[in-house]
Amino acid sequence: MKKGILLLVVLLIGMAVLQACSPATPESPPVTVEPAEKEEAVIEEPEVTEASEATEANEPPVGIFQGNRAPDFTLYDLEGNQVCLEDLRGNQVVLNFWHMGCPPCVMEKKEIQAFQEAHEDKNILILSINIRDSQQAVEAYMEENSYTFPVLFDTNDNFAAVEYRVRATPTSVFIDEDGLVKHRVEGAMNVAFMENRLGLSE
Repeated sequence: MKKGILLLVVLLIGMAVLQACSPATPESPPVTVEPAEKEEAVIEEPEVTEASEATEANEPPVGIFQGNRAPDFTLYDLEGNQVCLEDLRGNQVVLNFWHMGCPPCVMEKKEIQAFQEAHEDKNILILSINIRDSQQAVEAYMEENSYTFPVLFDTNDNFAAVEYRVRATPTSVFIDEDGLVKHRVEGAMNVAFMENRLGLSE
């Protein structure tokens, strides 16, 4: 009996010693993981001034109708000089599309020459744009009739005629000093008609 009690006491003491020697497990503090903040992309918009907005708003579209900005082009004259429509800003310009196989065109050339002689002191240019004939043929025609108005050639690809949608000859387009289309005429013109369209009639 004594041995049993003694054995029980020894066992209890051993268990107590083991618990005292075991390292305590510290409680881990809770860890909070926050999502990384996303950097927002900064898009810089171009600065738009009131002046640029006004310019864009007031700029007419390029086209062949009244009030449109006349399509620009560069063609060559009889002497081989380049003529750019944009460079003629500040003048009233009449584009006159024609060719020598068109009887109304040929008749109209006398009127164009007469108009030029009567108003050569004004800032008005009539550009006679040939769309079909060779330069040699036009030179001979001009010399034979003593014509002096400027002739341009659009015979390679008819670029200007296509831009201005020329469907018949003669076709004339009146452009003001600011490069805007004012009138478009299909058919032959005389001096009085041109003076009226250009504001020269009394």
